[in-house]
Amino acid sequence: MNCWFGSPTRERCISSRADAAAADAAAYGGLPLKVLWAPFDLVTIVVLASGLYLWLSRRSAIAESEPAESHAGALARSTPGAAG
Repeated sequence: MNCWFGSPTRERCISSRADAAAADAAAYGGLPLKVLWAPFDLVTIVVLASGLYLWLSRRSAIAESEPAESHAGALARSTPGAAG
C-alpha cells in the first residue's frame, strides 16, 4: 500500500498501522507469557479484594462499638504521647 503524505488512502494507512501496532502489543510474549501472568493477576485481585473486605469490616466494627465517640477523641487516644 502506498502511504505517502497527501495520498487519498492516507487515513487507511494510519489506521492499518495502528491496528498492526495493537496486534503486535497483544501478541507480545505469546501464550506462555499469558499463562505465566494469569496467576499473578489472580493473586493481585484476591489480595486487593481481601484487603478491601478487611478494611470495610474493621470500619463497621469500630463504628458499631463506639458510635458516640468523635473521630478526634479516637485519634487522640490512639496517638502515642497525646495528653488525655
